Amino acid sequence: RGLLLVANAPPGLLYAARTLSQLVPPPPGEQVPVSMPRITILDWPDIPERGQWGGNADRDLEWTAQWKLNVIEVHAEPYADEHGRPGIKLSEDYVARARRLGVNPVPYIRHLEQLVRTADLWHIPGIAATPDPSVPTPNEYVPGLCMSSPATVELLAGWMTQIARLEGVSELHVRLSEDRAPCFCPRCRGKEPYQLEVECIVQAWEKAREVKPSLGLRILLSQGSYQVNDLVLAAVPPEVKVIYYDGGRTYDSSHAPMIYPLLADYAASGRWLGVYPQITHSWRVVFPWTAPQFIHARAAEFHNKKLQSVIGYAVPTNRHHEFNVMALAEWTWNVSGRTPAEFCRAYAQVKGICDPDLFSEWAIKVGEAGWWLAESRLLLRAIYNPRLALQEDVPPDHRFERSELQYERGQIERALATAHEAWELAHRAGVADMVDESEALCAGLRALLALDTVVRLPQRATAELATTLAELDYVAAVLHTRVLNWGRRAYGDDNPPLFPMAARLQDTANVLFRVSDALWERGVALGLEDPLPERRLRRLGGWSGPHLTFEVSDKIAAPGTWFVGLDYGRGKHGAVLQRIALYAVDDGGYRERVALNEDGPVYLGRWKRWYEAELHVPPEAVGRRLELEVELQPQGEMWQGRWMCDGTVGIRRGPPTDLEYRPGRRGVT
Repeated sequence: RGLLLVANAPPGLLYAARTLSQLVPPPPGEQVPVSMPRITILDWPDIPERGQWGGNADRDLEWTAQWKLNVIEVHAEPYADEHGRPGIKLSEDYVARARRLGVNPVPYIRHLEQLVRTADLWHIPGIAATPDPSVPTPNEYVPGLCMSSPATVELLAGWMTQIARLEGVSELHVRLSEDRAPCFCPRCRGKEPYQLEVECIVQAWEKAREVKPSLGLRILLSQGSYQVNDLVLAAVPPEVKVIYYDGGRTYDSSHAPMIYPLLADYAASGRWLGVYPQITHSWRVVFPWTAPQFIHARAAEFHNKKLQSVIGYAVPTNRHHEFNVMALAEWTWNVSGRTPAEFCRAYAQVKGICDPDLFSEWAIKVGEAGWWLAESRLLLRAIYNPRLALQEDVPPDHRFERSELQYERGQIERALATAHEAWELAHRAGVADMVDESEALCAGLRALLALDTVVRLPQRATAELATTLAELDYVAAVLHTRVLNWGRRAYGDDNPPLFPMAARLQDTANVLFRVSDALWERGVALGLEDPLPERRLRRLGGWSGPHLTFEVSDKIAAPGTWFVGLDYGRGKHGAVLQRIALYAVDDGGYRERVALNEDGPVYLGRWKRWYEAELHVPPEAVGRRLELEVELQPQGEMWQGRWMCDGTVGIRRGPPTDLEYRPGRRGVT
């Protein structure tokens, strides 16, 4: 006649209801007879904490909570007012919403060396680190915090106290500096900076516990602390939790284990340890990857090494990586339950994608081949150095210093064969997401093989070099269209997206164009004739100010998609792209806007050196006098009003929109 759900705490009751709803879908009306299996379930999570941070995770709680992801690490948004009084922007309403969904909200204070800039602390005396007097300060220098200053302790304690006062918050989280940011004042000089950071954090936390004695603390390690993590762990009090993050070692999608012996021993000793892994192709790359084997392997390692928390990172939204998010929830709860193939079948059945067996076969193949492309780091490395095949020494982002190419040609060839099998299955299924992912994957693997071929060829113009460069043009166009098709479809109603990380999708889609530019430049220098010169980025001029205008009548020769490329040059600080507009100008000077791009704000600077913005040129604009306007905002306005950088602007024609993928085809018309 009924059913009794019993729990010893509200989250348990919520989980019981969610399990019931998955076992037996709600009937389509009242007082409808329902049949259900008579079963006994003994269930508990293999990893107690399972959650997310970043991307759109803070806005996606209702969806992720249903899969029993039970932690959200959310930015407290610390600041200081004009009088130096600390404040946070995280609201009690958000905390209450998370709690209602059975999710533990853990507010965090971001990486300490970034706070002067991100929290706008320039006006607060006594907290800024003293730079090394023996060396000149680098471009874009921003001081870190002096960890020996009582003013820094009071500032951190003020933020922590406000977090502690939020009803429903039981602990907070502070991130160690990503860059090693030593202070050279007399109190700090000669001491290990990361030990000083831990000591400062703990002092501030003790002050906040005067408001809430039960307040817990987590400290996030970083790539900056990696070499001295043993000293950091020794300095952390036993009651403080530790989370492993490293931009090159936890934001990693290789086959290598993630938890290294120091941390494995720490967790095995009974100390609380969590981890911040990416659950996607790359933190900087937005690329489709259905990855059952990868997620299962990561969850198994974390469980076997006795971790207590896994906080996944998916960029730019969960909608782009829905399968991986659900797989993370699946295997961090029960790593020895369903196999990857079984989970794929269940996922397809629940989502109604296509025949579950067909989807499972496809997902296993695309997951395997995609893992090798992700491990190669091709797209990540190319974003930081599009001239990678020329082996130029361009430093990567300090947050991902381990971005070197890593592959073995024979393995990539085997992965491509598997990817082509997945491509055939995707076309049998006729599902757009499956087709786009398969073709983007094939294009990426073929690009890696083409680059490897170029590096091996003799340095002279040969037919094989021309054929290989034509191959790269072709797969660059395929990857561009398939990544954008998939990525924009995932945004759904939030299109165009309203947050800055969406630029990473555009970068991923366009990065192989940049690689082709570099290789064709060398090919032409060796004596080859470029068959597609208008598809290379052609320079229009430089920029060193906010408002730019270029005459482009002789550049835009056809309607369709064109890209305006901006490249950061040098200087202190960067610039922010706001908008790009194309105007048709008549003989009387009247200007009619015929195309507009409002991707902005998109930052250009030391760690994001280029961006290509899309313009759709209508047929009626071609043949008229055309002017291109670019509006930049000086990043210097956010850095005490200084505009001290320059760069260049170029234009290229986009690829054909009707390009079909074929395994044996090479070249683009």
